[in-house]
Amino acid sequence: MKKLSLTILAVILASQIVIADPPKKVNLAYNNNVLSIEAIHPVKDVKTHYIDQITISVDGKDVKTIKVKQQSSTSSQVEQVSLPNITKGVKIKVSCRCNEFGNKSNSIKVK
Repeated sequence: MKKLSLTILAVILASQIVIADPPKKVNLAYNNNVLSIEAIHPVKDVKTHYIDQITISVDGKDVKTIKVKQQSSTSSQVEQVSLPNITKGVKIKVSCRCNEFGNKSNSIKVK
């Protein structure tokens, strides 16, 4: 009975992972002290399935976390974040998290 219960639980968890989808891609640009973020994440309903958290780190140190309650559009979450005093060669990393399952990250080096 215990084996059967564990098998059923594993199948249910696996099916949830297949249904839920993490962000597809994170596009980044840094110009004039502003970081532009576009997390590509196609959804049907922006209020129930969305990017719920965006974390920005600069040279490995978390500097800002954005909590989101619903996605900007059915295709993506878009954010503009002021990041002053970023110098050439600094690495900016952005991690985006889906409220159902999965993360996607990308990084850029400031030119």
